[in-house]
Amino acid sequence: MANLYIDDPSLQPGAQAVLDHLELHAPGGENLKVELHITTRMIPGNTVRTLSSGEGKVAIQYPRRIHFFRALGRVLSKPLTNGDIVQETIRIDHPGAMLDCSRNAAFTVDRIKDLLVDLALFGMDELYLYLEDLYEIELYPYFGYLRGRYSSSELMEIQEWGALFGIEIIPCIQTLAHLRSTLHWEYAAKLKDTDDILLVDSPEVRSFLEHMLKAVSTQFKTKKIHLGMDEADALGLGNYLRQHGYTNPKELMERHLNLVVDICGQLSLEPMVWSDMFLRPLSPTAGYYDVPLDADLAHTVRPPADTILVYWDYYHHNPDFLARYLTIHRELSPELAFAGGAWTWNGIAPNYSLALETTKAALEVCVVQGIQRAICTLWFDNGAETPLQTALPMLADFASYGYGPRPSAIEFATWFHSITGIAWESYLLLDMFDTLPGTEIHNQTCDNPSKWLLYQDPLVGLFDSYAIGNSLGLHYAQLRRQLEQVTTCPDGSLLFSYYRQLAQVLEDKAELGMDLMHAYEAQDIAALEHIATVVMPRCRQAVLELKSLREQLWFAEAKPFGFEVLDLRLGGVATRLESAARRVLAYCTGEVAHLNELEEKRLPYREREVGSTRKFCACNNWRDIVSAASI
Repeated sequence: MANLYIDDPSLQPGAQAVLDHLELHAPGGENLKVELHITTRMIPGNTVRTLSSGEGKVAIQYPRRIHFFRALGRVLSKPLTNGDIVQETIRIDHPGAMLDCSRNAAFTVDRIKDLLVDLALFGMDELYLYLEDLYEIELYPYFGYLRGRYSSSELMEIQEWGALFGIEIIPCIQTLAHLRSTLHWEYAAKLKDTDDILLVDSPEVRSFLEHMLKAVSTQFKTKKIHLGMDEADALGLGNYLRQHGYTNPKELMERHLNLVVDICGQLSLEPMVWSDMFLRPLSPTAGYYDVPLDADLAHTVRPPADTILVYWDYYHHNPDFLARYLTIHRELSPELAFAGGAWTWNGIAPNYSLALETTKAALEVCVVQGIQRAICTLWFDNGAETPLQTALPMLADFASYGYGPRPSAIEFATWFHSITGIAWESYLLLDMFDTLPGTEIHNQTCDNPSKWLLYQDPLVGLFDSYAIGNSLGLHYAQLRRQLEQVTTCPDGSLLFSYYRQLAQVLEDKAELGMDLMHAYEAQDIAALEHIATVVMPRCRQAVLELKSLREQLWFAEAKPFGFEVLDLRLGGVATRLESAARRVLAYCTGEVAHLNELEEKRLPYREREVGSTRKFCACNNWRDIVSAASI
């Protein structure tokens, strides 16, 4: 057991939480035997300095509370010897993270508190909770109904825990689009323009927004609020069009934004908004990333004064492009933040290749341009299939750009292992689920074969053509063997057991459809019988074990609401393997004359771009993977 003696008692509760965390998660943490006498001093400026005078005596000088905990983590991960001085320069004032709690996984309070300790050790001082409809609004009982919404007391507990480390908890909500989950209830009939966009200019919507923002202002201590307002592409084209006729979406956006910001002003809230809806009118394609450098900004909608504009970019790794786009944003607003991505939303596994490359390029440009707020987004699109724990490498990497000098690769990996209990190299193996031989460099096209190979049907596989000549089974067999060699702290055991099992499933299932088709075309009844009686039952059992592990992971991280979706998806894979095997056997015995499913030529799911050598594709919507039929 480690003992810390700190001259500032206000730091002791957070320090004890760090020790408890390391003893639970870090390698050998249960045997952590450290005695440190820490003197502290808050200093102005942008430097964090740690000095050792030997015999377990350490002095930490820091500008803000969060910097003390980053320094403490470094001391505990690598004890200093007499005379050692460690000094870091703060290059980004507010590195932070955004946690998506609205894509079915409403993470438990305990799991969020655990994440906050990691963020403290990484040196991130803001956590944005992306909530959509997951908070309570008086008079709207269906808002967040059966979705795991957070009570006021839960949100307060999270905030109080974050305050121990100097981490501000900031609500990230939606006040225009991305509200499909609540707008589908009958109460919202008068509130919606389209299925996920609010009806601008509606008195009912104004009242709804007032209740929404009042609720947030009373449930959060901070005055900061992220209002969303992104991706409202069909604004004014639903009920608004039928009621009022066509109005330029730019005008609707401006009126609605001014209304929401005005309500924020009445509540003394400090708003920020995503930037895409401001740039799309300037684009020749209504896109976000192709605005000309010399675009005329004179008549475009701008965010109101004192509203922070958040430029989100998870895709680009060209420094010149990023610098150009930051310049365009600065012309729209002097109040600017940047949001990058951890790529926890690629499908079943994280896309570290793309995340690492885009983070490096973007944050190095942000440092040069003096951007002082950078957010690492943890989205969980299409059902939160990727476990939250996989975000830790990207959070650590993202945070490290906020401090200088950057450590060497070896120093960084050693520090990361000491904090999380899992080797950096072990985490990077998870990238291989989607970065297959032949994938575009850095997987910049976001291909996600592990998802569509898992879910596609064994008899009508929409993605079977990608298995031709790519040795997918061998790839996943090799990955399984590599994952079997991974050793972790107890906290990581379940995660890697799950991914080992996923590799086991894909080893059999990746080429199952094409194996069936080849055997059917060759009229190889013995091969068909082997697949139906050996391979498919074995694969089905592996899927059921995978489902059990995913269930354990889910309930270790999130509330129960939303797991039913993953349960149905994985259960569906097992059921289809069972029924498909019966159908193949029926053909083998002559009970059915044809397997029509195997007589259709397999086409690429997506037509390849002209001149492209791309071997795979991206599809992250379960509905589009499992069948060509309507679901």
